[in-house]
Parts: sequence; structure tokens; C-alpha cells
Amino acid sequence: MKLLSLLPAIALAGSVSAFADAGGDNKAFFNDMLQMDRERHLVLSAPDFARPPALSGQDADYIASMKRQQQAKPDDSAPVVMMFVSFSMPEEDLRESGERCGRPGRDGIAPGMVNGDMRQTGTRIAQLVKETNTGGMQIDPVSFRRYGITSVPTLVVKCGTTTDRVQGDITLREALKKVAESGDCAGFAESVLNREVAHG
Repeated sequence: MKLLSLLPAIALAGSVSAFADAGGDNKAFFNDMLQMDRERHLVLSAPDFARPPALSGQDADYIASMKRQQQAKPDDSAPVVMMFVSFSMPEEDLRESGERCGRPGRDGIAPGMVNGDMRQTGTRIAQLVKETNTGGMQIDPVSFRRYGITSVPTLVVKCGTTTDRVQGDITLREALKKVAESGDCAGFAESVLNREVAHG
């Protein structure tokens, strides 16, 4: 048994009446068809209660800044320092990570938002970096999965296809020193440390 849709049949009946009303005038016929299509679209559109709520200006700005950060991220072959943290860490540790990350070649990465809320997350990140007005944090659960991060803080230094990992209650500078002393990405870690000393 073949199932037929009633919608084309309704459209066809409307087309016949529109054609009859057009009296041979093609322009009037197409105008009537266009009007019928608009009316049908309004009937088939989602009701107001089913539409997602409009974003506030602050939420829209936050989303736009996150998109810019993602677009500005270095490609996979570029060396990078990633400090994996969580908003549940002590405030002092989070502040240190936030201030030293968010610069070219250094990412502070958290697995998710504060209470699942963009505004709270933005406010928390701003509080972490307000004293120096430098640094930042990215929300990137994909990187947590990609590098198998199960505890924080964890430093991952990536150079090409090689990665070094240091985890435990340790500052970013101390973790970089460990990689510079004995890691596969020692040269890159050393250069990051030297830039940090040069910039204070």
C-alpha cells in the first residue's frame, strides 16, 4: 500500500483556484502562488514556545569571543603548551594557571563551564585574570578526551607528534622546567621558559 502526503494535494487544489483567479495573467498567478507559499510557511513555522530563547547581548558577545579563540588556535603541527585545569581547583592555583596561559603557544584548558552557565564561566575567568589583565582560559572537553586527562592540574607540552605530560600539584613554571630537563619536547619547553623570563 502506498502512503501519499496530503500536503501536495492541498497545494495543487490551491494552484488550480489561483490559476482560475489569475484569468490568464501570469504575473497575478505568480503573485497569488507566492502569497499562498508565505501563508503555508507561517502555518508550518514553529510556534513561539518551541523556538529557542534569544541570547542576551552578553551571552552573544561571549560566544563570539569563544569562536574567535577557536579560529585563532594554532594548527595541530604547531608546538603548544596546554595546562589542563578545573574550576574546582583552589583559587590560587587557578589564578596562576590563568595568568600564565592564554598567550600565544600556551592554552589554559578547562573541561566545561561553571554550573553549565556561560555567564558564570565568563565572570569566573575575568576574576582569575583581573589583577594582571593577562591570560585566559578555554573550555575544551574534546582536548581532555584527546589527551586522556583524568586529573588536574596536568601540563601537556606538544611538539609535532610528540607530547610530554606532567601532572600533580605543581605550578606551570615548575612543570615546564621538568619537561625542559628531561622531556622529548625539552627544546620547546626551554624556549617557553626563556620567553617567560624575558617578559617578566
